[in-house]
Amino acid sequence: MAPRWTYIDPAIAFSPMLSFEVVIMALLGGAGSLFGALLGAVPLVLLFEVLTANFPTHFSILLGVVFVLIVYVLPRGVIGLFPARPREVPPVAAAPANAKHDGAPLEVAGLRKAFGGLVAVDDLSFSVKRGELIGLIGPNGSGKTTVMNLISGALSADAGSIQFKGRDLARTPAFRIARLGLARTFQLVRVLGSMTVIDNVMPGFAFRAAPLTGAKAEAAAMALLARVGLGDKAALPATQLTYIDQKRLELARALALDPDLLLLDEWLAGLNPTELAQGIALIRALRESGITIIMVELVMDAIRSLCDRCIVMNVGRKIAEGPPARVLAEKEVVRAYLGGADA
Repeated sequence: MAPRWTYIDPAIAFSPMLSFEVVIMALLGGAGSLFGALLGAVPLVLLFEVLTANFPTHFSILLGVVFVLIVYVLPRGVIGLFPARPREVPPVAAAPANAKHDGAPLEVAGLRKAFGGLVAVDDLSFSVKRGELIGLIGPNGSGKTTVMNLISGALSADAGSIQFKGRDLARTPAFRIARLGLARTFQLVRVLGSMTVIDNVMPGFAFRAAPLTGAKAEAAAMALLARVGLGDKAALPATQLTYIDQKRLELARALALDPDLLLLDEWLAGLNPTELAQGIALIRALRESGITIIMVELVMDAIRSLCDRCIVMNVGRKIAEGPPARVLAEKEVVRAYLGGADA
């Protein structure tokens, strides 16, 4: 702006209109591309000069029209007109269903976590045996996700211990815990929408105990996608997946670590009855392959059909533990969910 006006003025150089022009340039070229802004800048700078010279009083209106046209006609910009070439990955047989993981039990003792005056987890203790599928359940706000965050290293405990594979996880960073063989999913699915399905999965192979890279990682990723039911969608952008397929993708990313212990945080939430049945079948297959699983879940049909044991939490404390049928009938559990023993 300085060469045009022969001086620098913040009101000119940093005006909202100029910022809007920059946004439009990025949108036209493709905001998710390295060269998108450059592709959008060249034609739009010329167009803005023409509009300014011929329609000075209507420039802002015409700028808005250009913005709307780009959003509706080219939502992914000029770059989006040139789809990425699909990868040619050699087919690899999926891992055998009876392949057992040499997992290690998890021991949690006296676990405590507070956020200021709010005690989210209070003196929690439990153990998980190799090959078990444990349900960690309780009403909203009972501390279940905080427990998952503590086990996976996303949070540090105020007190207590977490033993995994005989190793104390206190002050162990999350990436080292992952390399020990512990993986998790999250409540909110966050796929990398600008990348293909297979490219979402491949980075996980670099963080397993025996890292895979290059062609080996690609082949392993294809086998893993086939295992979770996404084998025919490997080259699709992740944003084109349905909700359950995005959940499958997040699960595949966790499985890329080749975990001995898998933490599922409400992985079945938000699914319709058909998708729920598919999800339950997939989790059952993972358990049968030898993976130890802890699942936080609010869908009681899944808890009853999948879990060996349930651990019930309420306001940070464990109130019950045992087989699903017995635990879900206990008065204290009913009271925690429904607010009264006779509800």
